[in-house]
Amino acid sequence: MQGEVFKDTEAGYFSFFVASENSGERLDAFLAYSLDRSRSLIKKLIDDGNVRLNSQSASPAKKLKAGDHIAGVLPIPSDIEVLPQDIPLDIIYQDSSLAVINKPRGMSVHPGAGRNSGTVVNALLYSLEGLSGIGGKLRPGIVHRLDMNTSGVMIVAKNDKAHLSLSNQFAERRVKKEYMAIVHGRCGFGLKKITASIGRHLEDRKKMAVTPSGRYAETVFKTERVFDNYSLVKAYPQTGRTHQIRLHLAYAGFPIVGDFLYGAPKNPWNISVQMLHACKICFLHPETGAEMVFAAPVPFDMLNLLSSL
Repeated sequence: MQGEVFKDTEAGYFSFFVASENSGERLDAFLAYSLDRSRSLIKKLIDDGNVRLNSQSASPAKKLKAGDHIAGVLPIPSDIEVLPQDIPLDIIYQDSSLAVINKPRGMSVHPGAGRNSGTVVNALLYSLEGLSGIGGKLRPGIVHRLDMNTSGVMIVAKNDKAHLSLSNQFAERRVKKEYMAIVHGRCGFGLKKITASIGRHLEDRKKMAVTPSGRYAETVFKTERVFDNYSLVKAYPQTGRTHQIRLHLAYAGFPIVGDFLYGAPKNPWNISVQMLHACKICFLHPETGAEMVFAAPVPFDMLNLLSSL
């Protein structure tokens, strides 16, 4: 879709709250990065009135402030139809506002180019009654994402009010997330912090890269166990950049086992997907304000690897 011009066809909705670290950025630059679209497409969307800043029109050069709300529509392929599918889904919790699921490794969160089945969204449409519509027809209920080959806990919004509340919590870094990873190398014990700005890789669009021109990113991690040439670590992302944990650990010299995209060497077990699991999430309930904490059990592939180590 990159480079397409918006037409009066079906559209995918997006909604963002601006975090303090993005204050001062141009509206078009912020959206081009956040939506992974070309600057020219974003400018066209804004100029055509398909983007609203705090419910008003704005220029592409408009400087953002913390707490600003950006909403709009993106073109999506008109031939994609997302249908409910009877796919087993591990629902940890649900009520009238939200659901919490344990996403399996290998499942994409939502449909995309060349893929309109077998995703979390297809399973949600079959298993749940009611999903928020802010994400459009391709991403109903989706407030945040996990990489296809990352397993673990995810929040799903059942209505637009819950979606906006949860999105705001993510933007303000009030959602606390904990990940588990098995990495190459012997990590020292104690808390460590990785601070390295992240931006899109200049040559490989599938990758992110540490770059001074990227966005501020911070990850705290601690070592749980050390083996001969591997370590089990817990990671606590303080920001929410694409591939942040994977890239930061590789940048620190400890690539995740199986994560060949970010330089992991071959392993004796022929594992070819990253051994990364979102094990815990903490947030405030969008209706009651109560603190909610949910955990997803460690998947069998990671347990088997740990037993081998």
